[in-house]
Amino acid sequence: MDAYDFGKFVYECRKEQGLSQTELGEKVSVTGKAVSRWERGVGYPDITLLEPLSVALGVTIMELMKSSKGDDSMTSEEEINMLNETITYLKKQKKVAKIKCSIVCVLVLITVVMGDILACRYVDNLWLRGGFIFLLTWTGWASGFLMRSYLFY
Repeated sequence: MDAYDFGKFVYECRKEQGLSQTELGEKVSVTGKAVSRWERGVGYPDITLLEPLSVALGVTIMELMKSSKGDDSMTSEEEINMLNETITYLKKQKKVAKIKCSIVCVLVLITVVMGDILACRYVDNLWLRGGFIFLLTWTGWASGFLMRSYLFY
């Protein structure tokens, strides 16, 4: 499934149906900008949107995935390969999203720790409880200690 060919196919089917990008987006429950991204070949719709998109465009899901109309001579092996390719692509996108989220969490944690260290505070305890990170720091005062707690999820 090539993004450019997919986008061109969606554009042609949308024009045949006489729909604007906004109208197609409303039928599929997305914005007109999302439809524009698909048509420009910037991205693909979510796998859950393939069925409503195919219904709105008046094509089958296989025609939508092949980016061509009328050629139903695809063998079951080709169909399986097409579906496996789509599943592999979606798993890769999910993995990339998890990695990006992990990197952001680590950077936030490093920023908080470095902020405390550079402000002459000492990190005393770092607790992980049920998906939450509690970072306790103490700031020294002449009259005692002030405890601060940062909560990350």
